[in-house]
Amino acid sequence: MKLGIAGLAVRTQRGCHPIAPLEGPLLAAAIGARVHGAETELIGVIPDTLRDAEERMISLLAGGGQLLSRSSSPALVWKIDDTCGKASLIGDPTCWATDRNVLHAAVEGMVLANGDPRWLAEIINAHKPQSVSFDVHGEWVAYREADINFCLRNADLITVTEADLVKLPSCIWAGVRSGAKGGPALVVKRGAGGVSLFCDDEELVLPPPEVTIVKNDVGAGDFLLGSLSAYFTQNDPNGVNEWAVAYESVRGPLAQYLKSASLEDYLDNCLFWAR
Repeated sequence: MKLGIAGLAVRTQRGCHPIAPLEGPLLAAAIGARVHGAETELIGVIPDTLRDAEERMISLLAGGGQLLSRSSSPALVWKIDDTCGKASLIGDPTCWATDRNVLHAAVEGMVLANGDPRWLAEIINAHKPQSVSFDVHGEWVAYREADINFCLRNADLITVTEADLVKLPSCIWAGVRSGAKGGPALVVKRGAGGVSLFCDDEELVLPPPEVTIVKNDVGAGDFLLGSLSAYFTQNDPNGVNEWAVAYESVRGPLAQYLKSASLEDYLDNCLFWAR
């Protein structure tokens, strides 16, 4: 079982640390899927200059690599201020969408992590995948409203933060029966409050991973998206209780992710990443 993973690859600059490792939604979602037994095909753009560890990570996750482009432009940077925890994106994310043709991609489903919704909608149109998982982000609403709605209407699984859910205009959800019988499952990410799961007109509030000290939460939502997507394509959960089982299977690996200092630190403890 193989999943196409589309999204942004971003260098994460933590304070004044001299190394800004390649991370971002694309890679975190792919690793979540791999941890839960799926093969992956990366769809996106990465910098053309990578460290050896990054090249190895890409080689492992990219599948055949035919849907991955490289760019000599300065990488997107997610800059985190260690003193206050605030973060900002440096660069234009709309420029980081591959033009590779996904029509004949040999994947069973598509996982659409954070990226330009116009590009993600084009992927759905071109490939018409068997299943679609979509992580909706509020910062795109101002200029990608119709594309977000298209992705939502074609999704089988939707994840969104509680903060974004409150801010998203009702027009975004037009024609989307999220959480209703026959509609896509909806997972609302509530940070330390866990998640709220909506499916078949039922709701469950589920606890967060058991973590005493969170060392890194960058990409945790994307890791969750990839993990649940892998479970979905392998088990086709039916009803809120089966989705709860899916989430429970993710809590342990997600806890380990949150305890790790970085994506590379997490990978060093993964069985599929054995050196």
